[in-house]
Formats: sequence, C-alpha cells, structure tokens
Amino acid sequence: MVAVLCSKYGGPHVVSVGDLPRPVPGPDEIRVRVMASPITVGDRRIRSLDFPQGMKTLGRAAMGWRGLRNPVLGAVFAGQIDAVGNNVRTWRAGDAVFGMDGRGMGCHAAYKLVNSLGAIAPIPAGLSFEGAAALPFGGLTAMHFLRSAQLRSGERLLVNGASGACGAAALQLAVAAGSPVTAVCSGRKLAWARQLGATNVVDYTASNFTQLPDQFDVIFDTVGNHCVADMLRVLKPGGRLVRLNAGVNELWSANRPRLKQPERRVIAGLASERASDMGELAELVNRKQIWPQIDSVFDFHDAALAHGRADAAGLDGAVLLQFE
Repeated sequence: MVAVLCSKYGGPHVVSVGDLPRPVPGPDEIRVRVMASPITVGDRRIRSLDFPQGMKTLGRAAMGWRGLRNPVLGAVFAGQIDAVGNNVRTWRAGDAVFGMDGRGMGCHAAYKLVNSLGAIAPIPAGLSFEGAAALPFGGLTAMHFLRSAQLRSGERLLVNGASGACGAAALQLAVAAGSPVTAVCSGRKLAWARQLGATNVVDYTASNFTQLPDQFDVIFDTVGNHCVADMLRVLKPGGRLVRLNAGVNELWSANRPRLKQPERRVIAGLASERASDMGELAELVNRKQIWPQIDSVFDFHDAALAHGRADAAGLDGAVLLQFE
C-alpha cells in the first residue's frame, strides 16, 4: 500500500511517499481504506520536533531519538471499512467511518488498522470523507478539555486561536452548550468567527486580549503566545485556563501555592479518545451545531507540499491528505 513516510525529523522536505505491506486485521480489528486524513498540529510538531518548553527530550524518547520509529504519521482517518476481524460484530465491510488513533498513528497511508471498540463512528449523512477527516482532532480535543474545565452554560469562554482546528471546535461546542464566546483570531477571520456564533471578537494583530478589562470563566488557549501569568489576569477567581501548548516550567510556576484562593486552575495534558465522544461529535454534525473547517486538500503524492502548508500561519482549517 502507498504511505506517506517521515523517517527523520525536519522540515517538509523530509516527507516522502513509499510502499508498505497492506496490514491484516487481527480478531478484534477493522481495516479502513483511508480516503482522507489531516496533517494535524500534532503531526507537524512530531515531524519538526517542535515541542513545548521542556518536552523535546521526552518527545524524542517516545517517538525515536534519531528518527521516528513509526515513519507513518497521522492520528485521524476517514474512509471505508474493507475487512473486519473474526470477532467483530459491530462493523462490516462497506461501512463509511471516521475516527482517531493518536497513540497508534499510521493514518497517512492507504489502509489503517483500528480496534473495533476504539474512537470510531459512522460518517454522518451528507458529510464527505474530507469533511469527516477534518473533525475529530479538533472536536475530540475540544470536548475533552471543555469537559475537564467543567464549562457550564452561561459561563464566559475566551478562545485564543479560534480559527484553528481545536479553537474552532471549542467555539462551536461552547455556543451549542449555551456559553457566550469571545474569539481571538486575525482580522480577516472576525466575520467568520461571528458566523460560528462568537458573541465578541478580538483581532490579535490590533489588540492584546490579556489587557482587556473583561474577565472570563474559562480561557481555551490553543496558541501559547502569552505566558500563563498574563492570561490569569483576565481569568475570574475560580476560573480555568486550558493550555494546549504549556511547557513544563510555566505549568509548575502557574500551579505554585502562591496563587490565593479562590484558586485558578491550569488544565493541560493529553486529550482522551473515546468512542462515545466520536458518537457525540457525529450527532452534533447531524444537528448542524458543529461543522468541519477545511483549509486545503492535497493528493498524497504532494505530501511535502501539504506539510509546507500545514507549517504556515493563519490556516483556515484542516490541511488534508487525500488517498482516493
């Protein structure tokens, strides 16, 4: 099968297209013929070793010291099941599915093995393979961290990086849950953010949101362009800061006992991948409460160009590889 390979760390030029054996599903696995898969911020960080402060050594230890042990990146897939294991009863060949396997990776290939009980769901009616592939990374990440932050209806949320995959999903999920959202993005995306339901918008090129007179119950930070201490200034007592790009030092500093009660919490870590969340994501799509945001689609042969696009600033959604 064809696969996009990344055996060493570096820029988009390290990506190539090669051939690997087609995997055979085990008793509890399904094999998906991948039609589309995004290059997520996680894929880009792994390829380029662009980890938050203090995480690079841990990243090398986990992924491979000199190069990637698993040369096939890709945490998200959308496609059609073409084979199932002997014990699988919930899925059958021909089902159109989408899902996420961030720990196993390997989705940037023509075929992907997935545990039949993993984070996988039927593709909602009317949604293309490309649209389905653009949803899980941002959707599941936003679901996990908004749940961890215990965002309640009516609480004020600020999303820093509202035009990215995770930020756009957090914006839409919060609006669907009844929370007023302030979206921080570039000036050209302000009208778009309002269309997604943002109550207020901030152009980061013209204004620093950490200097706003407003205070928020939850800040969902996908960018990491402001230090934790600055963001805590606009967080209400008892507020929660979701920090997707936190480094080791700033996390330790932000959580020192010097913070007075009522405590402001900093939330970080890895997002969970659950089948129930995938099912909820699909239902939100069916209800038109969340919708995929796509920047561009590349044929897998142009994977290096696609990685170059994924490295660019100001994306308008997911950068997708197409394997049709």
